[in-house]
Amino acid sequence: MIEIAPTGVEVDLAPFAGVIFTSANGVAHAPKGDGRPAFCVGPQTTAAAAKAGWQAQMAGLDAQTLIATLSGQPQIGPLLHLAGRHRRADVAAILGASGLTVDVATIYEQNLLPLSAAAQTLLNGPSPVIVPLFSPAARSISPARPVAQSGSSPCRSAPPPRRRLKLCRSMRMMSLRNPLAKPWRRPLKNFSAAPPCLEGHRYAG
Repeated sequence: MIEIAPTGVEVDLAPFAGVIFTSANGVAHAPKGDGRPAFCVGPQTTAAAAKAGWQAQMAGLDAQTLIATLSGQPQIGPLLHLAGRHRRADVAAILGASGLTVDVATIYEQNLLPLSAAAQTLLNGPSPVIVPLFSPAARSISPARPVAQSGSSPCRSAPPPRRRLKLCRSMRMMSLRNPLAKPWRRPLKNFSAAPPCLEGHRYAG
């Protein structure tokens, strides 16, 4: 449902002591690390950064944990957040308020793609459908037909805009704090057995 595309922004790493990656997509569209420090969200992003030549360190499983880890440490800056257009949190601003100098470069787009005919048929069918969504951009797609939706992400995100909620009166949404952990299967199993109606929205954090 999402196409990742570079923005074409040129990144100058010279003024920075290191970078922040909150997504493996950021690593894929960033310059090579050449041994520079990189503070990362999640094991997959950390592994990708290490493979790309960064001195990668996992600073948390989600953006909020990364912020808590790096806050109040001005000595590690200045840092550059290499990010996508749609971000779960304003990492640079929040860390800046704590005394750590952080800038942001938008190096990739998350372009929404139309659903395939098969997906449309499934969503318009009589049975509930579970749709795992892993980013704010994907989360903005809100089917108008009954669907049980699990908005899970390693980083916390804000609820969809109100105009989207008006289209989702028959949707139930659940966020998982850590979809990388095995226990996610239990709440998802219970969630899938529930009636496909909107009873409220629960978001991690």
